[in-house]
Amino acid sequence: MTNKIHQMIARRMISKIEAAIKNKEPLPWEKPWVYADAPRNYVTKRTYSGINVPLLGSGEYLTWNQFCDLQKHNPKLKIRKGCHQEIVVYFNFCEREKKVKNQNGELETKTQKVPYLKYYNVFHAEDIDGLPQSEKVKPEFDFQPNAKAQAVFENYIGREKIQVIYQNGDRACYNPLADTIMLPMANTFKCAEAFYGTAFHEAVHSTGAKNRLDRLKHDFCGGKEYSKEELTAEMGASMLCASLGILTPAEESNSVAYMRGWITALQDNPHWLVAASSAAEKAAKYILRE
Repeated sequence: MTNKIHQMIARRMISKIEAAIKNKEPLPWEKPWVYADAPRNYVTKRTYSGINVPLLGSGEYLTWNQFCDLQKHNPKLKIRKGCHQEIVVYFNFCEREKKVKNQNGELETKTQKVPYLKYYNVFHAEDIDGLPQSEKVKPEFDFQPNAKAQAVFENYIGREKIQVIYQNGDRACYNPLADTIMLPMANTFKCAEAFYGTAFHEAVHSTGAKNRLDRLKHDFCGGKEYSKEELTAEMGASMLCASLGILTPAEESNSVAYMRGWITALQDNPHWLVAASSAAEKAAKYILRE
């Protein structure tokens, strides 16, 4: 039964990602936890993520246009002399035509969606004289552990002697050198399902260690193998959550969006999805000890 669930989830997710690739549709991924000290936009209150966290540090920021809009209502607002602007980096996509050979060996033109980096400048809210400072609210959710999922996770890390570090931060990761999983505090996740999805994602990464399934390659920190490993970890986590009955439609959609982002780095080649699903099933079985 577990095998059937794993294969069903893999087929369903691959189908959704292939549809997004066919329609050239980038799917938005939402981080499953909330980091109180993460930099955010002063006006929209949306947090910045990825490389923007170390680039910006903590605090609130606003663009030049946002400053101008606020100044219309409050002419006393002034940008402090000598202050430095920071940058916010984001991905955009452009379409490029490429000549490729079809099955008949004839050249045909195909359009590819290519990601590239862009940036814009922002001001720190503290560098705007007269700007009211926002009240800092530490988000905290009522975390209700799921007995089955908790048991699977704890049994696995206990059996494999993997150290799990919970910290008040904005990072979830597996360190293969120290054989350590790092997770944000459980009560910073928006729901228990999101917490276990993240915990199992990192647990799947840990199955790739040399003394386990020996899946992690030398370029684990970059390259195609790293992208494939991210697909494996996310699909494996979804398989585990589905077999435990905690894969909600919202979490499944977010997982598909996460994998859609990584398959872009692999030139939208569906072959990598099939390879990742096979590796994910082996990892899920290893964690469940089947």
